Amino acid sequence: MKESLWVVKMNYVNIENLSFSYDDKKIFSNVNMQIRKGDFISILSSNSSGKTTFLRLIKGLLNYNGTITVDNKEISAIKENICLLTPFTESYSKTILDELLLITNDIVKIKKILKDFDLYDEVNKSTQSLSYFDNQKLNIIKCILKNPKLILIDSIFSFLNKHEKLKIFSMIKKYQLELNLTIIYTTVNLEDVLFSDSVYIINNKKINLISMEDLFTSKIIKDNHINIPVFYELKDKLKLYNLISDNVSIIDEMVDEICR
Repeated sequence: MKESLWVVKMNYVNIENLSFSYDDKKIFSNVNMQIRKGDFISILSSNSSGKTTFLRLIKGLLNYNGTITVDNKEISAIKENICLLTPFTESYSKTILDELLLITNDIVKIKKILKDFDLYDEVNKSTQSLSYFDNQKLNIIKCILKNPKLILIDSIFSFLNKHEKLKIFSMIKKYQLELNLTIIYTTVNLEDVLFSDSVYIINNKKINLISMEDLFTSKIIKDNHINIPVFYELKDKLKLYNLISDNVSIIDEMVDEICR
């Protein structure tokens, strides 16, 4: 029998009936999710809606009701192999190279990934002197070098400009595809999900999958105060006055219709 040309992705992260409360305040109620090996998923929601809490639950830092498994293993057994990236992390080594040598002695691998992230020329620079941008690149590099079972990224790009954000997203996507990494990313910005394989929204204590087709028009997006790119906000306002059609999808088309 011929081997299929299609690669079937298996469920890798399984979340069943997950519930969690802070004191008497319910944060999640009976959440069920299945994430495939090698997928990059984004979770959208407004601030203070549970994004960070959700990642901390998957990392095994909080007690919960329900079941979370990664690669068919309970979180408690593999939480050291789950990498959680947060906006504020600390490095203690003298230089970037010192920091990475604590993880691996593979100089060839270190050299390659530093070049990919444009940090090779800074290899002897003090970790304490890094900009926020370079510090986050270093943290991602450290995470990738650890060969994690799962990477969790908690809104680390909020303080980056669009060029910096695009650079990091591009490199994360490159390594996701090369190494078949499974990544969960949380954000309040709709434009940040464009590199995702799928997008979820936290709403009414649930985490729901939303199609890319509905992503920029969903009432849930607006009701949850998620940051919408300026283009889509402007498009909605112009449509109210019948100045543009539903078919407009890029800024050039918008300008053409307005100027007719």
